[in-house]
Amino acid sequence: MGRGRYYNASDRFNLPEIMLKQPSTARLPAYRPGVVEVEGGRSRRWWGEIDRETVPALAGYVETRARPGAEVVLRTRRDGHPILASWRHGLGRVTAFTSEPAGPGTESWRDWDGYSELLGRALRATASLTREPFAWTLRREGRDFRLEARRLGRLRHPSERPSSRGER
Repeated sequence: MGRGRYYNASDRFNLPEIMLKQPSTARLPAYRPGVVEVEGGRSRRWWGEIDRETVPALAGYVETRARPGAEVVLRTRRDGHPILASWRHGLGRVTAFTSEPAGPGTESWRDWDGYSELLGRALRATASLTREPFAWTLRREGRDFRLEARRLGRLRHPSERPSSRGER
């Protein structure tokens, strides 16, 4: 009946606690190592002047499915798995990248001229819906990337914030 699991309940009042401790098993997304050809979507705001035809193959990624309503910016050529996807959530935006920004999966991208520009555009697009946006700059410095976030607008002094009574 317990499928090989045993839980000790000293009395009936401990049963709700045991029910909360039930283990759940969920399959983790599968990491797919190996050379994977990718292709870019058509949206100009994500790509700008980057040539989508020059995107190198990846050396690995996590196999996922795009959520409904997501804009897939970059996908695997063979199976169409999303590599870079973005969607609205609440008052903001979520962007998912299913490989490592710097690691074995994107090692072939280290010398790709469009990589830092694509990451910078992804950061700007993701942060663009915030109330006080930042200006994002991502630059390559040899084999490293330098990310700078410059706040647009001035910082408010705590005395300038609206009161809890709704005054502005």
